[in-house]
Amino acid sequence: MDSLRHCLKPGERLLWSGRPAQGLLLTLTDLFLVPFSLLWSSLPFSMVLTAGSTTFPMFIWLFAVVGFYITIGRFLVDAWIRAGMSYAVTDRRVLILRKWPFHNLRSLALDDLGDVELRRRLGGSGTIRLGATDWRGMMRGFEGWSPAMSRAPQFLAIRDAASVFDLILEARHRD
Repeated sequence: MDSLRHCLKPGERLLWSGRPAQGLLLTLTDLFLVPFSLLWSSLPFSMVLTAGSTTFPMFIWLFAVVGFYITIGRFLVDAWIRAGMSYAVTDRRVLILRKWPFHNLRSLALDDLGDVELRRRLGGSGTIRLGATDWRGMMRGFEGWSPAMSRAPQFLAIRDAASVFDLILEARHRD
């Protein structure tokens, strides 16, 4: 992939490059978050109906804005961030490039990766987590609401994830 080719060091070989799935991405977390967000979003309207007033006090506007974000906005933000992401595996490193909202390039040496975990999805796609999973850190961030905002290094929703997973494991053990 051209967006990461300039990041290669002299003598380094590109083994694979790819991008996360584009557009709407649903995760298992959405089984809880979608009903919750719909319930939350209905609160401002039920408050107005029960109060019998058409003027919205400030706290009702706050509920409405948060409700819009967790119902619709989070999917748009997640898709926007994933549109600017690229991944690569070389014979030495794993590279993760995120262009939005802040340009960020992560480089992880294959020798220092630690645990590598594959989470498969239907159709052969999946997510590869690189390094140990810190569940407490995930709960503090926005990962549940927007997977692309995760601080954990990962290849999110890539095609043919099992092949990339095997490639990473093979590249780690080459000497």
